[in-house]
Amino acid sequence: MKVRIAWAASLMFTGLAIAGSMPVAYNNLSPGGRTALDQKAHDALDSQYNIIDFDLAKHHYTSPHPVAGSMPHAPENADGTQLHGYVMLAYVVTTDGRAASPTIVKCTAPKLCDLAIEATRGWRFEAATLDGKTVSTIALQEFNF
Repeated sequence: MKVRIAWAASLMFTGLAIAGSMPVAYNNLSPGGRTALDQKAHDALDSQYNIIDFDLAKHHYTSPHPVAGSMPHAPENADGTQLHGYVMLAYVVTTDGRAASPTIVKCTAPKLCDLAIEATRGWRFEAATLDGKTVSTIALQEFNF
């Protein structure tokens, strides 16, 4: 599979709901605390998930593994030259292996944002586990066009 997962400090989330509210999200902190990438994931997904930071040293985690999908090809400008740019996307790898809730963190061109989000629709993963339970996981993916 051509998908290169850029894990942000192994950000992890469960799909459990608290009293009918947002799903609970567990974020693995790097030694030393929350990193800039952790904060980007929080900023992108706090409105959709109740994120709880935790220390991986106290838990057993197995990351999800990509099994299907690919990265998008760079589009062309009207003159036939390649459109260059950058996208950072946060998304959730669900317990059933889908890439869900794609959220743009940074993007240099709207056309590239659309391509990055569209690419996630075909991505499939073997789900992550946390302390022996299947969990949803947040990932950050960078696209360099």
